[in-house]
Amino acid sequence: MEPIDTETFERQGFLVISNFCSPLEIDQLQLECGFLLELGQRRSCIYEPVGAALLEQSPQEARWAMDEYKQLRTRYPLGRQTLEILFSEKMRRVVEAFLGSDARLFNEQFIVKPHNSGMEGCFGWHRDSDSLNDTNIPYISIWIALDDVTLDNGCLVVEDTAQGGAHRALEIPKGSAVVMSHLLMHTSGENKTRFQRRAWMPQFSKRPILSSVNNNLPVSLAIPMCMPSSSS
Repeated sequence: MEPIDTETFERQGFLVISNFCSPLEIDQLQLECGFLLELGQRRSCIYEPVGAALLEQSPQEARWAMDEYKQLRTRYPLGRQTLEILFSEKMRRVVEAFLGSDARLFNEQFIVKPHNSGMEGCFGWHRDSDSLNDTNIPYISIWIALDDVTLDNGCLVVEDTAQGGAHRALEIPKGSAVVMSHLLMHTSGENKTRFQRRAWMPQFSKRPILSSVNNNLPVSLAIPMCMPSSSS
């Protein structure tokens, strides 16, 4: 993996990392994404492996503790291989470079634009932090292309703060990643092609992001970025 250019990230609000995932890892992520699509567990174009409904039915420790979270994250149809990618050394290197060694897994989702999706597959201009009241806790989204992404199938378009807010389309090959600040303005258009456009996006916070209305529990997750143990 190429060196992590934190200076460019600070100037632009994002960073593209080429060849972040291997072909074998892409195959695994595509497979799990396909399982979730078949089950229809989605919000709009978003499919969450461990979503709000599952967390509500699970012990509170699953939001904080690796062992309990690992049990949720490896239940059928979810794969242990994806968990290993999520807490891999390269993922941890990127997260720690931007957020430090106390960073937490905050959320995770697949984003799928159906073929010929029209406006249904569009995301308007937004910041990932728009859904949170507390934007003082830095976090990053690592948006990983599971297909080659272009303007035709709805690639990310960002406001490049290093270029005075100029709009920049991020057409990248599958396996490449876009690391985004929670304050980055971005959008994506419709998928005009005959094929679906898939991406995987884990998100990480500098420290736990807690809910002010839900017993001070994490808004989603707050799993320490450490390697999972080898035991099942």
